[in-house]
Amino acid sequence: MSPRSRFVSSAHRVFVLCLAFPAMMLSLPTLAGSGIPFRDDKQGPTCAYFNSFSKLAWPGRPGMYAGEPADGLDKQRLSAPVAFSVGDQQLFVSADVSDFVRESLADKLGGVELVMLLTSGSGVLELHARESQSTLMRPRLRIFLKDRREISIEPRADTYLACGSHSPQGAEHRIRVGPDFRALVGFDLPANSLDFERAEVEFAVLKMYGKGRVQVGRLFSFHDVETAPVEQGISAAFAGDAGIEAHPDVLFVERFDGTSWDRRWSYRSISSSRAEPVSSDPALGFAPLDGAALRVEIPADGQTGLDLRYGFKDKLGAEPEEVYFRYYLRFASDWHPTVEGGKLPGFGGTYGDAGWGQRRANGRNGWSARGFFTSHPPGSDPKGTPTGIGSYVYHVEMQSAYSGDAWPWGHIKASLSNNRWYSVEQYLKLNRPGYSDGSIKAWVDGVSVFEKKGIDFRHVSDLKIEQIWMNVYHGGMSTPGKDLHLYIDNVIVAKRYIGPMTSGKPVP
Repeated sequence: MSPRSRFVSSAHRVFVLCLAFPAMMLSLPTLAGSGIPFRDDKQGPTCAYFNSFSKLAWPGRPGMYAGEPADGLDKQRLSAPVAFSVGDQQLFVSADVSDFVRESLADKLGGVELVMLLTSGSGVLELHARESQSTLMRPRLRIFLKDRREISIEPRADTYLACGSHSPQGAEHRIRVGPDFRALVGFDLPANSLDFERAEVEFAVLKMYGKGRVQVGRLFSFHDVETAPVEQGISAAFAGDAGIEAHPDVLFVERFDGTSWDRRWSYRSISSSRAEPVSSDPALGFAPLDGAALRVEIPADGQTGLDLRYGFKDKLGAEPEEVYFRYYLRFASDWHPTVEGGKLPGFGGTYGDAGWGQRRANGRNGWSARGFFTSHPPGSDPKGTPTGIGSYVYHVEMQSAYSGDAWPWGHIKASLSNNRWYSVEQYLKLNRPGYSDGSIKAWVDGVSVFEKKGIDFRHVSDLKIEQIWMNVYHGGMSTPGKDLHLYIDNVIVAKRYIGPMTSGKPVP
């Protein structure tokens, strides 16, 4: 019998039953989870976000479990209830999670992530977290094999959601379950298949307030979202975008080839003079998408990496009121913005008057809808920290008196890793003057990640889509303190949806 089992058996009115046979504690190799598992550091879950720094939003309610309906609990997707009450002398509580372990193994997720929630009563149950100094008190996943051996696994991460706070709670020594709290715990699973009878998750009780019943579910997985179907567009008919300029709905194409590439644009700022095409850049982990790509550097003591503009009236003689814009984006190996986030390419209608730089949009003087990138937590590892992207918009009803509104796209596809090419596409339609019916849509790698309607960009018809604004900018007001690099390639502007490139080989 394990030391923990002997300790449990000595308690009064203990909920967990001990094994009736000797148990050996096995240590097997584990496989790290796929996708983006939740964390219990500064990037950890909050009530607003599954990953707070990349702004990856929950797809439903905070701490939702697989199969949870929007209108109530689906108890068929939860474990049997565990009762607790003040005065109980329970030292441990446990729940059968056999089905959840089997599902996670079958889906090859590499781990099982669980949520513990209050399903009746109004009490609060406080449990020891993995930060407990006593190994006996830490949460544990116990897998009982058919050959009468036991695998005991400590959590990879645990935390709880407290909707009264905007900060992750994973550093605490406790996790909490109650009317305002859901506890989350994640375990890595053995890499090899398991022939087991059952699996239990077990927690040591810290405190109880009131009474209630708690149940455990399998935390919602982004596995299905990661494999969402790709929407194909104009690009699907042109392998590698070759010859796509000939399509009647394509307005502009830029591959950053040749020495005179910037002459095809309307404006390039002096402050972005370091932005130059490269075909090889091994020190920063570069791999070509399609020949040369534009390397953009935000210097350690500066803010502007790129200010490059395509003016529709200058190049086409007229300005549209809706347009699609796609570019490929790759963050270099040194991409690690720990001071602030910043701006990415998008759309502009500022006309040099307002709609950027704390010049508030009033419906008559200008607007903009650039992209943005999120910061990384200080001290984090750039290899394992995704960068969230979204829309940064100056519009009539923006919340701040000066700065634009940041709208995270909040999708797992919009949480970008370093050293990988992504297709980023945006669509903007201006509102009719007098109506709040403007809209923005976004796709990453051909998957729809964001849509916002009801935007009021303008009150007069003279404001249109003035330009495609290729802006890469750090801040805010601060400088990054270290050089940051990214790459841009295969820019296309069109009258209808473009979609990602298609080719006979995967994009590196």
